[in-house]
Amino acid sequence: MPLKSGYSRATFSANLAELIRGGHERNSAIMAAASKARQSYFERFPRGALPNWLAFPKEHRTANYYDHGGRPLLKHNPRTDEPDARSLEKAVSLYEGFTGKAPRKLHRLTLPPLPKTALAIGKVFGIMYSVDATGERFHHEFKPQAQPQLLVANDGHQVILRGGAYTFTKRGFVDKR
Repeated sequence: MPLKSGYSRATFSANLAELIRGGHERNSAIMAAASKARQSYFERFPRGALPNWLAFPKEHRTANYYDHGGRPLLKHNPRTDEPDARSLEKAVSLYEGFTGKAPRKLHRLTLPPLPKTALAIGKVFGIMYSVDATGERFHHEFKPQAQPQLLVANDGHQVILRGGAYTFTKRGFVDKR
């Protein structure tokens, strides 16, 4: 029994009646209908304060749970920077496939955040790199349709390859097109 979208008293009453007919207890039906009405209201007016009849009772508007308009403050689970086992396995497998050796040690790297502003320099025709584990040197020329764009952070300290149709495999860089 999907509830109607809307925040008018008529929509609220219709949703409440539907929930009660569906067997919900009165108090839980009121909370569900009010929650749907608040959700519809904030979709239409993201920054607006709730009308009085939709606002939470004052005793439930604590600073810890709701803002001045009666909107619940969202709390998120703490984010961990630990890689999950699957992504770590994929990284180790790619390293072993490319170098032919197992990594001796895993290091956690802190990557700088992407800059908000960058200079678009041009296309990247190729890339040269050496592998720490083997000392081998590689050179890859991108096909014209696979070339990434070279960006440089506005402070000049960060280089970014944007786009392009390539991937890094156990053979190194490989064009997709």
